Amino acid sequence: KDKFLLYKPEAEGVQFVKSHNTSRTCHHCGHIKKELKVKTRKWTYTNCGKTHDRDINAAINILNRWFNGDSLKKH
Repeated sequence: KDKFLLYKPEAEGVQFVKSHNTSRTCHHCGHIKKELKVKTRKWTYTNCGKTHDRDINAAINILNRWFNGDSLKKH
């Protein structure tokens, strides 16, 4: 959000979504792997067996949160 405000203050229609746990939450089953370390970039969830890239998983979760109407105040 801070980088957006710095570089694109004139942009309209941007929706912000809470990013908390988006890289730790499996976008397939919803399980949160709380013990996941920041330097771990790929892992397999024991809950569903899916393997995720941390950044791609977070992007999918952010998109899903926006799609489900969980966006924050418009800027």
